[in-house]
Amino acid sequence: MAFFYSVRRLIATLIFILIPTISIAAQKGDSVQFSFSGKLLALTPCNISNNQPVDVHFNNVAIIKIDTGQFVLPINYILNCAGANSASTVYMMFKATPSGFDQYAMDTNVTGLAVKILKDGAPMPLNQRIILSNPLAQPKLEAKLIKDPTVTLAEAPFSTSGTLIAEYL
Repeated sequence: MAFFYSVRRLIATLIFILIPTISIAAQKGDSVQFSFSGKLLALTPCNISNNQPVDVHFNNVAIIKIDTGQFVLPINYILNCAGANSASTVYMMFKATPSGFDQYAMDTNVTGLAVKILKDGAPMPLNQRIILSNPLAQPKLEAKLIKDPTVTLAEAPFSTSGTLIAEYL
């Protein structure tokens, strides 16, 4: 029994000796203080068409011809990001209510009819900021009339609207 007590006492003594040594060893080394800083920058708005509305008129549209894709009209606008340069990042977003049948198309007042915005010939996502690949070049924007294939359209005047936003850093 005395032997058991001695072994137990030896183990307890080793634990008390080793634990502080391990703790001290883990805390050795240099300590360095870090600091972080920066500058917050706000986006600078670009001017679009001298803040005037941009109208696109489809005029009379034959319902049967909408699916042919021939109803694509240019969006004639002027993008002026004064102060932007080749190192700038220019963001663009087209804000509008998406149609229920195409996420890239703006809803109109006629059920089943929508206007898809094309940027340089490709669908431009609505309500999402995109980065222009060339900050000094104005992208070509077009409006394409599309219809929901599950809806039969009837004669009616149509309209829709959206907001084009451009900003740069």
